[in-house]
Amino acid sequence: MVGQRHYGASYPPRNLRLPPKQNTAGGNSAAVWLVNAFNEATAGIPTWPTFPTLGTIGWRRECITPEQLAASPIAQMVATSGVEWAWAGVKGMRFKPDGVLVTPWGEGKWGAREDDFNCPEPHDRCLYADFANSNHNLYFPLGDQGFTSKRVGDGEVVQCTRIR
Repeated sequence: MVGQRHYGASYPPRNLRLPPKQNTAGGNSAAVWLVNAFNEATAGIPTWPTFPTLGTIGWRRECITPEQLAASPIAQMVATSGVEWAWAGVKGMRFKPDGVLVTPWGEGKWGAREDDFNCPEPHDRCLYADFANSNHNLYFPLGDQGFTSKRVGDGEVVQCTRIR
């Protein structure tokens, strides 16, 4: 299981999140069983190592929905027509209202965070952006002035600023 995720040389955390529901019956029964078995095992190991990995964030994240966009002022702000961002000084990042993310490294997707894991208060200022084979959790402490990205897996932090 460790080799199938983004943990690299670290251990996955305890209490992994269950896989997303595939249909009304729930997630794949084999995946659900494996995650539950892993969670039970790690709960019983008092010396299980603690690492800054982000759980099962590796499950595929979906683009923002119209309902999520309508409910999130930060999502509405980033999806506003004409807003461009610089990723660590590299210009050309745009969040489209349909969840498509335009970057200098190719298209990706963005959306609302489903959890507040590693998202500082207030949680309503958190989004995610997945592109270039990496997942990033975004935090907008200053609203429309910029955001901080923390890459899932290795925790690399990048500062991003609003261009126009």
